[in-house]
Amino acid sequence: MEEMRNFVALIEKWNDHSEIGFCSKNVEILFNALYQTNSRICAKAALVQNRIVMDHIAEHWRLMVRAMMTEAEWASSKHIPATMEEYMSAASHSLVGAIFQSAAYLLGSRLPEEVVGGEEGRSASRRVLLPSAAASPASVEAAKVEIGRAIRALRGELQRLVFGDGAGVVPRSCREMFWQTSNVASAFYRDGDGYSPKEMLSVANAVILDPL
Repeated sequence: MEEMRNFVALIEKWNDHSEIGFCSKNVEILFNALYQTNSRICAKAALVQNRIVMDHIAEHWRLMVRAMMTEAEWASSKHIPATMEEYMSAASHSLVGAIFQSAAYLLGSRLPEEVVGGEEGRSASRRVLLPSAAASPASVEAAKVEIGRAIRALRGELQRLVFGDGAGVVPRSCREMFWQTSNVASAFYRDGDGYSPKEMLSVANAVILDPL
C-alpha cells in the first residue's frame, strides 16, 4: 500500500511531483512513464487545440488514481460496499476514461472548454463509464441481471446521442469514439473481468501478432 499511496500523491502533485519524491524504483518508473507520455500527448494536443490541455488531462488521471486507491483500500480491509451507489462512487472513474480524454484531443477537431465540460460531453462520458443500477439487489445473480439491464439501457442512450439527428456541440469524430470505446468495454467485460478469459487473450494476441 505504501507504493500505491506514494503513486497517488505524485499524481495529485503532477508538475510539482518533485516535492513528494519516490518511495521505490518501481514507483519512479511507473510515474515517469505516465507523466512523460502525457506530456508528449499534451504537446501534440496543443498544436491541434491551440491551447494547453494538461490541466484537464491531469485531472482525469487524479480522479482515476483516487478511485483505484479507494478500491485497493476496500480490498485490503475486506470492505464490501453496502450499496450500488457506494461502489459506483469509485467505479465511475476508470483507466478508459483517462485514456479517452487524452485521445479525444488528438482527433483533429477543436474541443474548447465549453464542449469538454459541457452537458453533452459529460452525458456521453457517463454512458460509457457508468453502467450503474438504481437499486442494490440482494443476490449476486439478481445483481448481474440488474447491471445487465442498466448497461443495455445506457448503451441505447449513448447510441442515440452518437448517431441521433442534430449536430450537437461535440464533434462527430469524438461522438463516434465514445461509441467505439463503449463497444471495446462491452467486449472485454461482457462475461468477466476483462483479463481472465482465454478467448479474450487469444483475440488480443491476434490483433497484435497476426498479419492483416
